[in-house]
Amino acid sequence: MAGQQLFWAANGGRVDEVRRLLDQGAPPDEYKDLRVSAAPAAAGGACADALWCATGEQSGQTALMLAAVNGHTDIVRLLLDRGANIQHA
Repeated sequence: MAGQQLFWAANGGRVDEVRRLLDQGAPPDEYKDLRVSAAPAAAGGACADALWCATGEQSGQTALMLAAVNGHTDIVRLLLDRGANIQHA
């Protein structure tokens, strides 16, 4: 659960929350499984990524990946300082 909270805090640029979660032991490298089923798209539902909807393939991202993509350099530095593995990104 803490890993999932870390993922979304990093995505949102909430550095104080990221720091708190890491202090509480959240793993800096935990993957968030972004597997998307083709079913919602087939049923006419919206899907954020057409490839994921079409294939239903698994995709994993880390808090480090999302912080970097969203330009949250303070969070990127914090995660790296706390042991996030750059090879996962």
